[in-house]
This record gives sequence, C-alpha cells and structure tokens, in this order.
Amino acid sequence: MHSMRRLLFYAAFLFFLGATVFLLVRCVGYVVARNAVPLLVCDPSSHDFGTISQGDNPEHRFLLENRGRRPVLFIGAAPGCGSCVEVLETPPQVLEPGQSYTLLLRLLSAHQAGEISKTAVLHTTDPVAPFQVLTLKATVLPP
Repeated sequence: MHSMRRLLFYAAFLFFLGATVFLLVRCVGYVVARNAVPLLVCDPSSHDFGTISQGDNPEHRFLLENRGRRPVLFIGAAPGCGSCVEVLETPPQVLEPGQSYTLLLRLLSAHQAGEISKTAVLHTTDPVAPFQVLTLKATVLPP
C-alpha cells in the first residue's frame, strides 16, 4: 500500500513537472524571441515503446533544438533511475542557436513488469526550463 502511494506521488509529480515545463516553454516563447536568451526545446519529450518483453532494452533518440538567440550549455544528463534508463551519449557542451542534437536513451526492462514510465533529466542553462525531463514508457510483459 505504501509503495502504491509513493508510485502515485511520483507519477503526479512527473505529470505536473512536465505540464509546468510545457506551459512555460509555450507561454514565454514570445519573451525569448524579444530577449537574447537560449531556449532548449524537446518536442515530444516522451516516447512510448508500446508492449515489450521483459529483458528488452529498446532505444529512442530525442531531438533537442536550441530555438533561442544564445547558446545553450549542457550542465549534465542523468537517468532518473540508474537501473532503468541509460543515457548512451554525452550531450555536446554547447548547442548554438539554430542547432539541434539527438540524445540517445535506452530503457532497461530486465527488472520491470507492467506499465512503466522512466525518466532522464537534462540540466542546461535555459533560463525558462533549466531541467528538461525526457520520459520513456512501455508495457513490459513478464517472461
């Protein structure tokens, strides 16, 4: 029962965090256009692999774009859970205005079952959304 409450808390937290980031990026886009600041956009910021077998390790590339007028500096990229998601590539240190980059993530399903949602977090110098949450989802079938 306690783990179910914790799971619901984390799910609600991630939902509200994602919704907040989405609204901030959408609503302050005009401010970025007028001011010379970086703006890192990842659209979409989640990917659903559908149904996979336990032990499968599917990969997905997220497209990151700097739509701002200043360079975005990457401070770090880390999985939300080290045993569930791998960040397979280190992002470049700098993403210049107009440049894009694809970040490769791998979902590790060996110890998972049922519907899962795992995250990785990018920390950048984007003043609007300094933490970008990337989500990988799947329904994992036991062996």
